[in-house]
Amino acid sequence: MTMPPPHLRPSLGLTHLSKVFALALAATLAPSNFAQPPASKPAREGFMLGTDPIRVEAIGLSMYAPEGASVSSEMLAGTSITTIAPAGATRTNLPWIISVQSRTTTNTKLDLKTVADQTQAQMLNTAAENVISVSPDDARNIAKSALSSTDGTIQTKDIVASPSHGKSSATLLLREPEAGKTLSIGGTTNPIAIERYYVQFPPSPTAPNADPVIRGVTIAKISPTQFVTFELHTTLPRWTEARRMYETVVASASFDNPEQAATQRASLVKAGTRLFEQVTEDELVSLVENQPDTWERIYRPSPTGKRTDDQEVGYRRVKTVFGPRTLVDKSAGANRGVLGQDKGLILQMDARFLDGETIVDSQSVFFMSLDRREETWSIANAVRDPATKQSTVHRERGARTDKTMSVILESPGQEPKSILPQIAGDGYISRVESFLLPRLLVKKQMATAFGFYSYRSEAQTIQFRRDVLIQPKKDGEPWRITSRLGEGQPEQSMLVDKDGRTIRSTLPGGVISEPIELKELLELWKSKGLPVD
Repeated sequence: MTMPPPHLRPSLGLTHLSKVFALALAATLAPSNFAQPPASKPAREGFMLGTDPIRVEAIGLSMYAPEGASVSSEMLAGTSITTIAPAGATRTNLPWIISVQSRTTTNTKLDLKTVADQTQAQMLNTAAENVISVSPDDARNIAKSALSSTDGTIQTKDIVASPSHGKSSATLLLREPEAGKTLSIGGTTNPIAIERYYVQFPPSPTAPNADPVIRGVTIAKISPTQFVTFELHTTLPRWTEARRMYETVVASASFDNPEQAATQRASLVKAGTRLFEQVTEDELVSLVENQPDTWERIYRPSPTGKRTDDQEVGYRRVKTVFGPRTLVDKSAGANRGVLGQDKGLILQMDARFLDGETIVDSQSVFFMSLDRREETWSIANAVRDPATKQSTVHRERGARTDKTMSVILESPGQEPKSILPQIAGDGYISRVESFLLPRLLVKKQMATAFGFYSYRSEAQTIQFRRDVLIQPKKDGEPWRITSRLGEGQPEQSMLVDKDGRTIRSTLPGGVISEPIELKELLELWKSKGLPVD
């Protein structure tokens, strides 16, 4: 099967670097590979949809993915991209993949059918340039597109068919709706018209015996300047089943009013900015000084409620201190002189996670200067192969000064990867602040919803997160914090005491994280024959 373009590929397998880094922050950034599929509801013939909707805040989209599917989301140059892939799929065995993308235009007169007609024409016309035209003034001009918010072009490279004997060998399998009819999603309360088509492509000349590839495209116009595309990538033998699943997923989609969604996000970010404007340097130091090391047990509870029947997922130690930057980067003092000795907030997490027979040991250290202008971090994850007992170490190093950030990813046998995440506007919080956020919220007792932007290792980008602090109804009861840590991510919740200390966290898929004494943790793991070396 031909693979989709890189930005449409999901994070699959422990050896994929972004997923390995997700393990380091399990109780703060819930690892999807440890979460069992939630309870589900029936869909059509032979597959199930999960009960927890995918939420893409950037476009006000809610939809349901197939049960247990892998979901990843990111923002690239202002474009929201969410990718859904089947559970357990690998790069060499990917039966289908669905991507959801937002596109904006400055041409408010652009209509839905024109967009569908011209994107379909581009798929069928392999002699055309790798851009599509949707200009109503010249529908035959395949030179520019109004779907871009910048220069009016949108690249469609990698989705055109291979020519056969000088002619296109792509085939239009189906176009909907029929002439004179309409097709919509969003239910009866907010129906949104869609156009859909399926195109079959021949095998690549480099793999003539491969199955023909089929691309399905569903396009919706959700505002005068914004379109959303749902795209299916599969092969001919799997098309019937994949099409049924894909159309069910698309049919589950509903949209908020886009103007209201943008206004709501701006309001949440303003609340988050206001919160940190009220936090002093002394308060930040008090959050990390004189805090005892905390051990946390991460597990999937059993139906019996007995510890002995629970499935242990992992554990971690969390340590916070006020100290020099050199505790994060040992070379900082040599490279930066006295700046390397600058003191700031430091968070260190040492963890072990189990994924079947595979063991992942992780150490993460994060630093933030007191004025919040600078941060650095270092993450190392050692993945132990159960067969060879050898460990493969993956690393991430990041640094930020004001709104300039750089991240370097390193994996054995691969060239280092450099990322330059973009911080635009207000509302960004550091890696340290993301972890301290529950304590800050309770300390300020601002029971409301907040919005922030933060870097997520598993997404390799900066994403919008939403946190809500809920005040207890009675004295002595815990505070509750619900969080959605990124685009398309499920919600998780945390119970904290009056001082902001974690009582219990419920992660996606029913995984639980809660404090535990080290001696008690070791005895529990040893009693189950689990590795604590």
